[in-house]
Amino acid sequence: MSRNSRRRTTVPQAPEPRATSPSSVSRTAENPFGISFVVPTEVVELPSQGKYYSENSSMFGKSTLEIKQMTAKEEEILSNISFVEDGSMIDRLLSSILIDKTVTPEDIMAADKNALVFAARKSSYGPEYKVKQFCYNCNSEQEFIFDLTKCKIKTEIDEDILNEETTGFFTFDLPQSKLKVTIKVLLPEDEEYLQEQADRARKLNIEQSSTLNFLRRIVVDVDNVTDPKLLNQLFEVLPVLDIRKIKSVSNQISPSLETNQEITCGNCGHVTESEVPFSLGFFWPEL
Repeated sequence: MSRNSRRRTTVPQAPEPRATSPSSVSRTAENPFGISFVVPTEVVELPSQGKYYSENSSMFGKSTLEIKQMTAKEEEILSNISFVEDGSMIDRLLSSILIDKTVTPEDIMAADKNALVFAARKSSYGPEYKVKQFCYNCNSEQEFIFDLTKCKIKTEIDEDILNEETTGFFTFDLPQSKLKVTIKVLLPEDEEYLQEQADRARKLNIEQSSTLNFLRRIVVDVDNVTDPKLLNQLFEVLPVLDIRKIKSVSNQISPSLETNQEITCGNCGHVTESEVPFSLGFFWPEL
């Protein structure tokens, strides 16, 4: 294991995705418009850098993905209310714009999906994203403008966290119990499992602990103990301070796209910091 140096680093903004420029096309009988019929594409850098995915995942080892610019086909996906209601809209959109058809959108972790969606929105509608939200300085709803080019890949890992590069595991000491715990990055299948457990408990109206489910899914070993039964007994009595440390480290090691930026109220000029809000309006800007 190699010790990481302390860092709270926002990785320099990834290079602008490379778009294919349509070549100059002469007007002909076959093409009276004089424009290329080839849809532009771009290569998007992924926050995960292709790490952590299992070998049987369609995302294993992929640090970038190429996507095409959205067209009428994607507009149909975005406007289909049934896709919004059943939660399949984003995966359907990604399936449509991904050039590599061997990639299964369900295999892509949330941070990588965000990077792809933000890139698709930026290339299709431009980097300016206007949002109506409340300004607490002038006590009114006003227009704020986000610049999507300012979104960056971010990582921050404290020096007391040991990173096993070959496995993607992270080891650190718990503050109260002093136990040494090893955790992993939550993958799409882990997130799906946790969501399914929460939905099941809600549907059957039964009690379940989302925290215990989280610990069972993310913890690899504690003091070299890997037996699920023993670990489960430990989780039941683990101090809250230790649990919060595990959750904090999980947030640190999870790949992410940093969307925080300073924005200015269109009415009073007050400057505040905010994350880029994500809603259906993200795909339907006022053109």
